[in-house]
Amino acid sequence: MLKPYLLALDCLLGLSAVALSFNISGPHSVHSNFSSPHNSTNYCTNRHSRIKSSDVLGDNTIFTVANQDFTFPADTRPFNNCHASTIVEIEESHFLIAYFAGTVEGAPDVKIWLQRYKDGYWSSPVVADEQPSVPMWNPVLFKVLNQLILFYKVGSGVQNWTGCLRRSFDGGRTWTEREQLPGGILGPIKNKPILLDDGQIICGSSVESWSAWGAWVEVTSDLGKTWRKYGPIYIPDEDMSVIQPVPYKTENGNLRVLLRSVIGRVCMSESLDRGHTWSHAEPTQLPNPNSGIDGVKLSDGRLVLAYNTDSRGILKVAVSYNGGDSWVDAIVLEDGTSDMEFSYPAVIQATDGSIHITYTYKRTQIKIINCALFASKQKSQAFQTMLVMASSSSSQRRCFQGPLYDTVFCLQAKHISAQVFRHERPSDVAAKARRADGNVWREWAYEMEICQGTANYVAQMGFGVFFKLGNLRNDHSLLHALLERFRPETHTFHLPVGEAMISL
Repeated sequence: MLKPYLLALDCLLGLSAVALSFNISGPHSVHSNFSSPHNSTNYCTNRHSRIKSSDVLGDNTIFTVANQDFTFPADTRPFNNCHASTIVEIEESHFLIAYFAGTVEGAPDVKIWLQRYKDGYWSSPVVADEQPSVPMWNPVLFKVLNQLILFYKVGSGVQNWTGCLRRSFDGGRTWTEREQLPGGILGPIKNKPILLDDGQIICGSSVESWSAWGAWVEVTSDLGKTWRKYGPIYIPDEDMSVIQPVPYKTENGNLRVLLRSVIGRVCMSESLDRGHTWSHAEPTQLPNPNSGIDGVKLSDGRLVLAYNTDSRGILKVAVSYNGGDSWVDAIVLEDGTSDMEFSYPAVIQATDGSIHITYTYKRTQIKIINCALFASKQKSQAFQTMLVMASSSSSQRRCFQGPLYDTVFCLQAKHISAQVFRHERPSDVAAKARRADGNVWREWAYEMEICQGTANYVAQMGFGVFFKLGNLRNDHSLLHALLERFRPETHTFHLPVGEAMISL
């Protein structure tokens, strides 16, 4: 008897998704239980349970996505494969990202590429550096004092690469000649360094030799001219241990690093003497499928970490209020399958307080998420700015269109909009508006192969009226009026009679 009910539920989800345009309820309606980034103020999930955000993030705390985009359309890239992005803020609303790209990771034609976001749009990818017949790896952008430093690695493989850097004094428009780091120094291996009050730059580094992995901290006090190295950081009795540290400073002044590991957990190590000696790496509560992580300590002291869970197909964000001692899930950025890849995140906080996360999207694109973590009653100028950017209709702005979490819509994958949202459909092909001519619900039910038994269960649950609807007419005036009165930060419509929200 269970199967008909499941079919009825699936049918109801599809009916509800279509009914959103005219089913508006009052302030006391029930919130949707779907774990959507666009609905992050209500629920966030892991693979096995749903957790109410207001319970785990504290009263009146919201983690929300304001905008997401790809830095280039999939059909315009000048390479086949890209990975390991890094992001830095040049000035307000002006960002630079870098990544390596070529035929495939490790191929002789892999170069370091740059893209710039300014005036509301992304520039085309340009080559930042290349070495004939030798691949490049893991760029890291870091802005310090009057210069921008681009760290990266050059070599035929991870076990024998060499650390290098280039400098820019004009926001990444021109660069100095390549500087090779001293032997044994690789620079920040994946994640951005931190700058201490005394001018020391703390870089999380690591070594992936043939049968042993370990992490180190490399320190420079003169902007990369001379270096000191401290470590190793490792898990006792584990040869393949930890790599790719994320450094940060705790509220009591100690240094900590979060690390990728092979033991199924994000690990942590701490230094009580400003990075000279380090504890053994200990597992945290956060899962890690041996995949890159990154995080940032926010201006208010909270930590934000982007990480994969069971596989690289699932990408989450967690928040810590106590320096990394414990974590709560804030939002699910990607919830794919194990054969998909959304990996190697890079996380920064901009000067306006917004959080920017870039990551590898299926090895073919770089995706960027613009989000915020703040008190719901707080008048956040940063978030208001993001909303303006997200809703702008200017032709120069390239904002992500479409549903943020399209698995809610059972027919979304087959719809023409799915290609448009992924920038995969040629621009000269016009999308036709779907019209509700004829008995639309009966035709839709036939396409879904809904049997009479399932239709009966739908009717018993109170939704049978949908199958009786005849011709529908799109009321464009009503749709525009509702759109103008919708506030994405609260997911409510602000109407003359009060606030209202969509109920599934």
